[in-house]
Amino acid sequence: MGTGTAAGPSRAEYGAPAAEPTAKAPAGAPEIGSSADTCVVFYFHRTLRCQTCLGMEAAARESVYENFLPQVSDRMVVWRAVDFDLPEHTHFAEEFDLEGSSLVFAMTTRGKTVRWEKVEGMWTHAHEPEQLGKFVASELRRFLASAPAEGAAEPEGDLPGRPDEAERTKL
Repeated sequence: MGTGTAAGPSRAEYGAPAAEPTAKAPAGAPEIGSSADTCVVFYFHRTLRCQTCLGMEAAARESVYENFLPQVSDRMVVWRAVDFDLPEHTHFAEEFDLEGSSLVFAMTTRGKTVRWEKVEGMWTHAHEPEQLGKFVASELRRFLASAPAEGAAEPEGDLPGRPDEAERTKL
């Protein structure tokens, strides 16, 4: 599994578009970048995608929304699909060691990345949406329950995928 802490992505700016329109966050829900911890679930993909990659994204997204609805509603878990072929997102390939469609969990505190993990094993279940959904839910539960790496310092930059003000007003 690829992992990262403060030495990982540290200067990438938010800006990843949501995979689909999202509902407005409930009143009082923490914004990404507030003092509350937030786990951003990134599904990174290229511009041109096959049916398998599209299916993996759909199964992963569905799993997050079905298994973590209270956390999604409270914005403790946030889904972001990002096309890392776009010029404004190419830096993700190096920062998260991306070569193709990948799932990355990134924990933030006060809008700063404190740790991240590239999920390995998705391709094992690429043609089994139900199994892939269970795998994603299991991996996300494990990630959320795990403590940050010892000695991990808070990075200087913001986590990639933070919506800009215009996008935030749509949420």
